[in-house]
Amino acid sequence: MTGEDVDFGNFEGSVTYTTSGDLDKLAEAMIDAYLRRAVPNVVDGSCKEGRFEIITPRPTIRHQSERLYVSYPGGHWTKDGGLIGDDPDLGFDYFDAAGVYTQIKQGVDTYLTPMLSKGEGGQAPKAEDFDDQVSVVQYAMQELSVSGEVRTTGEEAATTTEIGNVLVPEYISEIEAELGDLDGMAVIRLRELYGANRISDVMTGLHALAVISGVLVAGEAQVWARYHRDFSKLIETATADFHAYSEGNEVSAGEIFDVVKSIADASGLLSLPKGVATVIGKASTLHGIVKGFLPDPPAPYQYTLDGSSYQALDTSFWKAVTGLLDDVDATEAAFATCAETAVTSATQPEGRNRVITTSFDLVNPTEFLNAGEHGIYTNVNGQRVNVQVTDAALKRVSGRYELIGDHCHDVATKLEGGPEQSAWSRGIVGAQGGAFGHFEAFSGMVTILVALLKNNGDEMRDVGEKCILILNDFKGTDAAIRKELEGLAADVEAQTKEDKNVT
Repeated sequence: MTGEDVDFGNFEGSVTYTTSGDLDKLAEAMIDAYLRRAVPNVVDGSCKEGRFEIITPRPTIRHQSERLYVSYPGGHWTKDGGLIGDDPDLGFDYFDAAGVYTQIKQGVDTYLTPMLSKGEGGQAPKAEDFDDQVSVVQYAMQELSVSGEVRTTGEEAATTTEIGNVLVPEYISEIEAELGDLDGMAVIRLRELYGANRISDVMTGLHALAVISGVLVAGEAQVWARYHRDFSKLIETATADFHAYSEGNEVSAGEIFDVVKSIADASGLLSLPKGVATVIGKASTLHGIVKGFLPDPPAPYQYTLDGSSYQALDTSFWKAVTGLLDDVDATEAAFATCAETAVTSATQPEGRNRVITTSFDLVNPTEFLNAGEHGIYTNVNGQRVNVQVTDAALKRVSGRYELIGDHCHDVATKLEGGPEQSAWSRGIVGAQGGAFGHFEAFSGMVTILVALLKNNGDEMRDVGEKCILILNDFKGTDAAIRKELEGLAADVEAQTKEDKNVT
């Protein structure tokens, strides 16, 4: 992708997914370590060999030590037939080896299987599981841009060009030109409330909110990509460490999980599309908006596997598992804060420092609606204006308002359908704990954006209807006005497409 694009491909590139077979190997490594280092008198053997060897202590001077074997996974006890002192009263504790095997294996399966990817029977999503949501939000971002930006994807022969919506920016420009030629007193009020600059501000605010949503859903995919890499790294390291410990060797020092880096990755997902900086005005850049909302990442968890005893090694491993889930939760909480802050800024702006404008939220323009002859066809100095010019211009403007309203509704419908393609909420729920993605705040953010799009779409349509209502001298049924407005919108759309060579 080019340097001006929003990049949704900046995810962890080499994710290794843990499998159920990897958990089997971990369980056997833990069994080896337990039998060889926590059970007295075990001198040899492994799960791989299929048995463990035990030399019993000499209970009395008259008895010799015995060499015993316990099978894996069956747990059956045998001994060499030629051993001295075949005495049933040796007093050796023939422990339930099969029970030990089962307990360790069940612990691994119960606690760790939910943390596998869904393809392995677990619950944790993969990065690509978010492709539908990313696609939907990316569509909203592009369609809400008033810059008509062009993006390219792929390289060389595989390069494709994606053109953002070019009609809406043209409608806004045409509204500006049409209203700029009129000087009726009521038209001035219409220009103040629903002029091109105002529409651009609203559309840019919606675009910015969609961009933040896009960064969050892209960051969400990165969370799970990094989670899987960290989980695989932990299981691989722990398996090697339990094996090393069973042989009396040193264990590794551990590592730092990377999940919390997802926040920095999300911030880096954005670059500035051409033309947006000048459109967005007070907000400076889209990247600046998103960066301002994204909090600092939480401190990452650094795990260390302690091999001073089997119990210490086991405890440190499960602490690391919990630490990984805690990192996911902490990262999710940071993203949730970003979503909540964005929604608050969009729906509850404070004073003049509002950065994102996402709703017209205007008073009823009574000067326009009730203007009558002395407002529509008379300027501020009381002089008559050209009736034919005013009528024709308002008809064309009304059609463009209708088209912008339709566009907002179309984007809202697409965005609202995103969760139906693939549920927004994801997570892990296991005996060891849980970690959840696609936080409620993000889902709420999408809901807010859909509601704003619908509300603004309704208001644009209403303005178009008010234009026709006034031009008809407040006569005609709602159905007749809607029919006339839809016809005007179709004519305007066809003419604009012809002018812009859009098929």
